[in-house]
Amino acid sequence: MAPNVQTTGETKSSTAMSADKAAFVTASDGAYGYGGRIDEMRSKEFPHMQGSVYLDHAGATMYSKTQLDAAFQELQGGLFTNPHSAIGNDHVESTTAKIESVRRKVLAFFSASEKEYALIFTSGATAALKLVGESFPWTSDSTFAHSKDSHTSVLGIRGSWINDHVY
Repeated sequence: MAPNVQTTGETKSSTAMSADKAAFVTASDGAYGYGGRIDEMRSKEFPHMQGSVYLDHAGATMYSKTQLDAAFQELQGGLFTNPHSAIGNDHVESTTAKIESVRRKVLAFFSASEKEYALIFTSGATAALKLVGESFPWTSDSTFAHSKDSHTSVLGIRGSWINDHVY
């Protein structure tokens, strides 16, 4: 059962919230949630999230049951190794070949030529942005521009580099 939720100074039980949702859905005349399909999908794909709301999709989005099932099936059927010291397996494509296949698919998705672009996989946004900071031509002639609403690591790139290399 979901915990009580604080709303504008009053506490509502999950029973009261369920009643409020039912009234809202009825009032929307079937328009809310694509006629119940969103609730069905959430129940099927995210059973581990019942009673929870997850909002930090910028950091890492929530995994679905379909994703877990597919990943588990692939892990059961193959040998995944460090791509720099891969052990050959006659029955399953090597880890390096899988990585290269994904690299080509991502480049193709963005209509980016393998001859013009390099696609580097990192552990996350911070590691990727560290590479950007290390590769950027920090000179008085270069311009580092970013949107006002940027990942905190974007702002950290400029600050840490300037502290080490004052111009």
